[in-house]
Amino acid sequence: MRRAWVRISLLALAACAPASAMAADYARTLAFEKTIAEISAMGVAGRSVNDLQAAAAPLGLTLESTARAVPALPAPSAPRVSLVSIDLVLSQLALQAGANYHVALRQAQIRPEVLLLESGVSSLAALFEAVTAAKLAGVMDKTADGYVVHVPLAVWNGATLALQPGETLLLDREAGAFVVAAGTLAGTNAGIRSTGPVNPRLKDFNPFVVVALSGSAQFDGMHFADLGYGVFAPLTGVTIVEGGFYRSGAPSFVRDSQFDHIGSLALVDAEGASIDGNVFRNASGPTILMSGGKELKLSGNVILAGKTAHGIKVTGGAHDVEIVDNIVLGAGLNGIFADSGAADLLIDNNLIAGSQRSGVSVASADCITVGG
Repeated sequence: MRRAWVRISLLALAACAPASAMAADYARTLAFEKTIAEISAMGVAGRSVNDLQAAAAPLGLTLESTARAVPALPAPSAPRVSLVSIDLVLSQLALQAGANYHVALRQAQIRPEVLLLESGVSSLAALFEAVTAAKLAGVMDKTADGYVVHVPLAVWNGATLALQPGETLLLDREAGAFVVAAGTLAGTNAGIRSTGPVNPRLKDFNPFVVVALSGSAQFDGMHFADLGYGVFAPLTGVTIVEGGFYRSGAPSFVRDSQFDHIGSLALVDAEGASIDGNVFRNASGPTILMSGGKELKLSGNVILAGKTAHGIKVTGGAHDVEIVDNIVLGAGLNGIFADSGAADLLIDNNLIAGSQRSGVSVASADCITVGG
């Protein structure tokens, strides 16, 4: 009888051990899901990237907050402005980014002209003064919410538009406004977003920002909202295009900024560009797209991904890419996706949760290192 009792007790212990382990796993799962939900809610509420990174600490992800000095904007100089045919700007852009979308863009315009910043270093306030002095009627207004442009705005080679702290550039959706920069487009603690009702000539149109030709982008502490349409860069939100016949100036960077309801932040054939410490919410396409290019770095970003796309997509032969210390939540497809000849990717110390497909997915790409 005693021997039978011992046998029964041992069997009971054996049965309890897996149950205890399962209970512990379940508790960890609940804690994980609760923390992810808290990070998502904080992101939606507009909390800073440092707060969001700190909230991930209970999950064992250590993301060091990096204090960066705010870069000095270029010294202002007298801007020179004019109105030119939209065909002049689009024909130049076509040399680098193609022309498949030009008919649609022309259809969206209320007038076939572009406000051209020909030369000089200008803030939005100085640009408005120059437009007023040149008596360019119906082109640009100053409102309580910011400076509204009613035609496309082009920053030409050698010119710089530097948005000053507190300035907001509003792109008139109804009139067909957008921004193309062949010079330098910079901004510190400023904003760019769309405004106005639906475009009556092309209902799908939405304003966008493209830095191309020999241009470069220098964004720090910016807020981009409601930009981009369609599925192909450079129309999909904020796009930096390099390569082709043109060589850009200083490497582009986007850091400590917020993106709300954009199609994508896209780097196309860029070299040496960096995307650091930004918060992205509700993109309609791949939140960050890197197509081609080399020596690219994505670090310390928090991505509340769109419900129908990847969080981060690396494609088109992009190589020497670092994707480190990022948080990617709720992607409708994959958290991080690499394909089409992407190579030499380092994917390290990222938190990826809630993807509807895979956390990290690789197809037709080479030399991928995944860690942390």
